[in-house]
Amino acid sequence: MASITKGYSNELIIQGDNSTQPTIIANWAGATVSYGADWVLLSVGNKGFKFTSNWGKSSVGPLLSINGLDVSNSGTYTNSIKADLVERLVLTPDKFSGTPVNAIAGTTYTGKFTGIHALTNVQLDTAVSVQLGSGVSANNISAFSAAIFQGDTVYGSWSTIKVTSGTAILYSAI
Repeated sequence: MASITKGYSNELIIQGDNSTQPTIIANWAGATVSYGADWVLLSVGNKGFKFTSNWGKSSVGPLLSINGLDVSNSGTYTNSIKADLVERLVLTPDKFSGTPVNAIAGTTYTGKFTGIHALTNVQLDTAVSVQLGSGVSANNISAFSAAIFQGDTVYGSWSTIKVTSGTAILYSAI
């Protein structure tokens, strides 16, 4: 399964159908993504990774996953959308993915969040909604009441987050 993922140390991890080991690129400044009718191209310096099901154009294979998001449904995820997702989820200037939201105490945020980064000591509402998997309904959990200390980041998958004290940056997968 061909995929592009952002690693926790801000490196790009590219897995092609034709390889058993991923390509890991630590210095990817200036990387670009483009697309055509039957391909998505990630260019990093003098390297190019063309994702296509046309094996005559490339042996990498079709792009089926972007930072853990299943994009295999070509009816839903056109190459234009895939290129946009690579830009927003992977080619971000920091180690996080997606669109950041500045969260303040007393406000409930709804979306698909993948990380909570505490700018100050943060306390979350004790009932947060967590999306457990594709097609699985949200489940409330009440055990997550510990503080997230300033500078710490918690990774996961949340559909609703309420900060009761402190400030944080919430990162959304899409």
